[in-house]
Amino acid sequence: MVVGCLVAILARSCWQLAVAAVKLPALLCCDAMLSTVAFVTFPLRLLASVDRERKACNSYYMLDRLVGEMQRQMERLVWENRELEDRLNFAIKESKAMEEILDEMEEEHDEAFGRVTLLESQAFTMAAN
Repeated sequence: MVVGCLVAILARSCWQLAVAAVKLPALLCCDAMLSTVAFVTFPLRLLASVDRERKACNSYYMLDRLVGEMQRQMERLVWENRELEDRLNFAIKESKAMEEILDEMEEEHDEAFGRVTLLESQAFTMAAN
């Protein structure tokens, strides 16, 4: 019985050794294949990352250019707004001056109309006499 146990242990150990002997080259082969694939694809991955960085830089420069253009447009609009405000203020002053002139003309018209009415009444009284 002891001999049977020893034989079983020896057989199991031999089996594990045989399995390990088969697994080791397979694992080494898999590692070698993965290393080869990584080594071969490294330049492609490097080029892809460089391209991504270039595109990121281009988009950064494009955004920077757009921001600069928007700032220039904003400055131009501020100047146009100032010019329009000046023109509006001038138009308001002109409008007030026109209103004053119109008020003076209305007063003169009322005075002239009063004189015409007075002269008409005097003419009717003279014609009646």
